[in-house]
Amino acid sequence: MVFGTGRTIKFISSEITDINGSIQLFWEVTKQLIALKDRTTRSIVYKQIYHTGVEPMGLIILTGIFIGLLIITQTNSFVGENKEVVSKLLVWTVVRELSPLLVAALVISRSGTIITSELAAMKLKREIDSIIVMGIDPLRFIVIPRVIGITMAMFVLTFYFQVATVAGGLAFSSLLTGIEFSQYFKEIFSTISFMDMIISLSKSIVFGIIISTTSCYHGIKQHTSIVDVSLSTKTAVMQNIHSIVILDGIATIAFYL
Repeated sequence: MVFGTGRTIKFISSEITDINGSIQLFWEVTKQLIALKDRTTRSIVYKQIYHTGVEPMGLIILTGIFIGLLIITQTNSFVGENKEVVSKLLVWTVVRELSPLLVAALVISRSGTIITSELAAMKLKREIDSIIVMGIDPLRFIVIPRVIGITMAMFVLTFYFQVATVAGGLAFSSLLTGIEFSQYFKEIFSTISFMDMIISLSKSIVFGIIISTTSCYHGIKQHTSIVDVSLSTKTAVMQNIHSIVILDGIATIAFYL
């Protein structure tokens, strides 16, 4: 019991330290945003947006369509073709909660892990030190493009996921089950509010900032062996998940209760 309590305290202390480090890194990023005026920095941002937001677009759309199809068909199997219930469930589950969370999970598992392992390997091989010796600021050319690129990609992917889930799910459901697409679509537009979209897309921006800064922070920490690379990646993934789930819960309580 004592050992378990000690490990818990040590884990919480480590989490707080890492979160504080990530916040400090983000603060440094905000102070250096003028670096985006540089053409080289912008080109790196565009590449990050492509890798994070464009390459997985097909997977995001396909996943959204099947989730929408699943929600609609299962709801209809329980309550019949009830447009009001289906529309509310799509808005409550997809727009408000699932879309930012699922997209964040994809970005963490795909781009977050790549960034952490890439930067950790660069740190271990002293490539970042070499960049500093050459007079290049790693914050401006390594961290900032990744933070901006992932944050923008999260916003776009979340929006496309919502569209694919609602419109794509309804379209395929209408083909497979014969439900009236136009009637359901009108009901959804009458159910969803502008504030729902603002809150959901705001979550995506915040989640993008958390994922990018946390991944970069654990990547550029001091590493002494190759084992530290995998450990840093694992720690970054866990911290990202914890932070996003907690913040999502806080946002839900604050705006919907």
